Amino acid sequence: MPIIASSALTHAGLRRNINEDAIVNLPDQGLWVVADGMGGHSKGDYASQAITRALEDLTIVKDQDLSQYLLTVAHCVRSVNDHLVVRSTELDSGVIGATLAALVVDGCECGIIWVGDSRVYRLRDGIFKQLTVDHSFVNELIDQGNLSIEEASSHPDANAITRAVGASNDLKLDQKIETVLSGDRYLLCSDGLYRDVTDSNMEEAMISSSTCEETRDCLLKLALDSGGKDNISLVVVDAK
Repeated sequence: MPIIASSALTHAGLRRNINEDAIVNLPDQGLWVVADGMGGHSKGDYASQAITRALEDLTIVKDQDLSQYLLTVAHCVRSVNDHLVVRSTELDSGVIGATLAALVVDGCECGIIWVGDSRVYRLRDGIFKQLTVDHSFVNELIDQGNLSIEEASSHPDANAITRAVGASNDLKLDQKIETVLSGDRYLLCSDGLYRDVTDSNMEEAMISSSTCEETRDCLLKLALDSGGKDNISLVVVDAK
């Protein structure tokens, strides 16, 4: 059974005064989360923090297996979704929402739950792979064959997402289960990282850095050196 280590941070970036991202880093519980708020200050940061606080407060039953753990996480996120929908109606303020990327590790398996365009990547045997699929307008165009991957980053609606916690009463969460191997390195991040840092540069940082902390700091520096235009959140998880 792999030994798990992790390191995480969230940073406002260089152009925004408010950080609307929030993170969870609970290696003892095998739970890591990145949430990226949407809707501006008083909306986005409220939504992302509502998600992370609720997940941090989860009561995990001892010996709960991975499928049960994932159900518990999903139920918690749906409860937050209901709360955010009601709050936005009460305030008549438009959507109060956030994206979500969550990683749950249980022994030699992990579960991934996501909604929106926060991502989970894995480095295994030198191969860097995105494990999540963005719920975004441009990704739908790519799937339909109406847009190339190269054109997506410069599309005027590149930041438009099609799903988020708090966006509707009918929250659709995607999830998958993967095998965890010794030597795997996982990265959870908000779009503030991958929109400023290329996949090849992220891959190089993931490969060349020896520890979670070194990887975390290297990735943050890459984002800031590239302009730090958005809030930046990242979590690095190692299976040793």
